[in-house]
Amino acid sequence: MYALADPGAPWPLLDAESARQLPGDELRLYWLPAHADVDAAPRRQRIDALLRRVLAPILGVSGEALHFGREAKGRPFLRHDGAPDFNLSDTAGGTLVAVTHAARVGVDLE
Repeated sequence: MYALADPGAPWPLLDAESARQLPGDELRLYWLPAHADVDAAPRRQRIDALLRRVLAPILGVSGEALHFGREAKGRPFLRHDGAPDFNLSDTAGGTLVAVTHAARVGVDLE
């Protein structure tokens, strides 16, 4: 499990190669606490930027190259072969993102 205090600096710190590798049985959790400067951005824009920063290295592409889709009930997914499953929960205190290849994943913060 990994926590992400700043989207540019995962904790514990992962080198670029480790950030790109997501073993099949690993579940990663990324946490971005709410900050006044971050929260000034519109919610959708802030979440989109976080997802691109977290998921792009795993797929080995730039954030701009990621293609997202939505299931019938609105759940986001990546439109890339071999992409991991991910889910997020956004609250007043921050945003939690879970990523794994092992199974469908879901998170919910209250």
